[in-house]
Amino acid sequence: MRHPATKRSAARPNRPSPEEARKNAENVSTPGASLSYAPATARHIMQLQRTIGNRAVQRMFTSHTGTSRLIQREIPEGIKKDDNVFYKDGMKEAEGRALMQRITTQDKSALDGLSGDELMMDYYKRAPSRIFSQEWGLGLDRTDAGGDVVIISGGKTGVSWGPYLEHLIPLAHSHPYEKSRQIKDNFVLFDQISGDDGEQKMMQRLLIFPSAGDVEFSAYQGVADHTVFTPYSVLTHPQSGKKAIANPGHFDGAPPLSFTILNAVQDTDNPKHYLCTLIARERDTEFWRKDGVLADLTKGPQSTLYF
Repeated sequence: MRHPATKRSAARPNRPSPEEARKNAENVSTPGASLSYAPATARHIMQLQRTIGNRAVQRMFTSHTGTSRLIQREIPEGIKKDDNVFYKDGMKEAEGRALMQRITTQDKSALDGLSGDELMMDYYKRAPSRIFSQEWGLGLDRTDAGGDVVIISGGKTGVSWGPYLEHLIPLAHSHPYEKSRQIKDNFVLFDQISGDDGEQKMMQRLLIFPSAGDVEFSAYQGVADHTVFTPYSVLTHPQSGKKAIANPGHFDGAPPLSFTILNAVQDTDNPKHYLCTLIARERDTEFWRKDGVLADLTKGPQSTLYF
């Protein structure tokens, strides 16, 4: 998910300054793992809102300042008018996540009912397959943990988050499906790519799992969790009873596979290493979790993860 305009230096400090990070974020995408900056105040506000509620936080700020400037109920019109942004007034996180799954399962009507740039809407309506050949991002109103979400049209290799980070929290992104990402023989046992079997298929892991750059992006954004929606399906192998991951379109009704990157942080001993907890889900149900997952950026942002 590298953005073509993003270049990476051979070495960088453990963490960029806010000014450097904002500049680098202008053309960011994941897992190209660009550096961007999420203000700590916004993260603290979100934590308070999730813990004690939006109204309570608003009262707190009112009592200290005499006025409440905290709660912005709607995403700014400037974001909504962006060519790559699609929205529906009142669309909340749960509906947005369901929409992302519809995109990865190649639902041709996924964008129906959304508002957006007319030319872009027509572009996708004339050839719905274009929806599935690129990445998409899901962004939440940064000022309201229970606020509206929008989806952002990306490219074949990434979502350019930079222009939206001031107002949106990057909750999730999708991976597209193409021939180069096909699983050999149409499926692979999950144990063979998750580190739980002695014989690992590393190339298949690279296709299916989030990339090292996805973990780095989550760490620099300071988001507690970031979801990667994949185009693959989850099956139960008829002979072994084990979980298997399959190419889309071969097993009707099979639940889609997604991953959640939790609490990603940079390794204090090695600035090219990032650690996280990784969760695998079939639709919304967790079936696998691994702590201490290593993203090694010494081999580039598109490298695999290590367990």
